[in-house]
Amino acid sequence: MNGTGADAAAILLEQDGDICVLESFGIREAQSLASDPHILNSFSKGASYVITHPEDIIVESTLTQFHPKEVVVEPVKFKNVPIAVLLLAKAEPFQEDCSKQLSIFTQSLAVALHNALEHEQLQKLAALDPLTGILNRRFGLVRLHEEYSRSVRRATPLGVLMFDIDHFKQVNDTYGHVVGDRVLRNITGLIRQGIREGDILLRYGGEEFMVILPGASKDDSFSIADRVRHIVRDSKTAYGDNQIGVTISVGVDSMPESSVSGELELIANADEALYRSKNSGRDKVTIH
Repeated sequence: MNGTGADAAAILLEQDGDICVLESFGIREAQSLASDPHILNSFSKGASYVITHPEDIIVESTLTQFHPKEVVVEPVKFKNVPIAVLLLAKAEPFQEDCSKQLSIFTQSLAVALHNALEHEQLQKLAALDPLTGILNRRFGLVRLHEEYSRSVRRATPLGVLMFDIDHFKQVNDTYGHVVGDRVLRNITGLIRQGIREGDILLRYGGEEFMVILPGASKDDSFSIADRVRHIVRDSKTAYGDNQIGVTISVGVDSMPESSVSGELELIANADEALYRSKNSGRDKVTIH
């Protein structure tokens, strides 16, 4: 942005419906630009603006130390779709060749931003289960390893819950896999309601989920698991005129109360406790 000769500038990006400032200089409160009508129109309509002696644009009150004589608002387009907006402000009018330089700059910026966003999205998609939107098994186990290592270093507890939806095959056989998928998504949301902020939920496989509970003892883990169990049991998944109810069985373990040699042993212990929950009538929480 410095190559444009501007005294102040900002690049704004739209992500998940919100406009945020990617980079700025010379602007005291750059985030306030996100609500400026010129910026919003540039995003929504791809409009460009050159504002001389601006009296109404919000950048006037947020720029530091100088009153801009000219402000340029330029959409950054990739394949003719605005993906960002560039704002430039200068104490004196821009030179005549500024528009040509700006066109070259925004074209290069568009390609760079698109590639960066695509890479970020691909990384995000690789880590998430496509059906439920939570961590998949592979990346969830990476997070478990990280939390286990942190707990060992700090000598703090680490709990693990293994959930399984009881008789889930009957749901698929009765209503079909489309409805089964809806139940899985609903259960994901219900588990999120019952766990704490900072707990890590992942889809372990099929109808089985895992929750990683940093700092949780066996009693803490049991309380969280039983809260989730009640939330699931008291909820229904709507499908047409049908209200589909399911229950879950849960296995619990926590270290260092259980002496384990690694995080995989913690999983094995919780899985064994889950097995006992299912074999003793289901809709239960069992501690290893």
